[in-house]
Amino acid sequence: FCAFKWVPDALVGTKQTATAQTLLMSFTSTAMPKLLHSDWTHLFPPHTGSSSPSATFTEFQQALEAFSQECDTYNAAASSRPFPECFPMYVIQ
Repeated sequence: FCAFKWVPDALVGTKQTATAQTLLMSFTSTAMPKLLHSDWTHLFPPHTGSSSPSATFTEFQQALEAFSQECDTYNAAASSRPFPECFPMYVIQ
């Protein structure tokens, strides 16, 4: 990988820059948990109101699923659209 900075007239970056860049890459490239088709209700405390956090999360999951299907439909029709709208939306589902 390319160093963020280097000493003038040097062919490579410094060890300190390489170490800092490696740490940054390792902490920001961690896989994120999936939002769709996952149960996160254990994170919500018990609720006694009219709409519980679990119900709100269920509604969010339903809206996310609808958007996922909309993206799939859009991607399936990508090849039939003229340029520059002929590219699919690249998302991880």
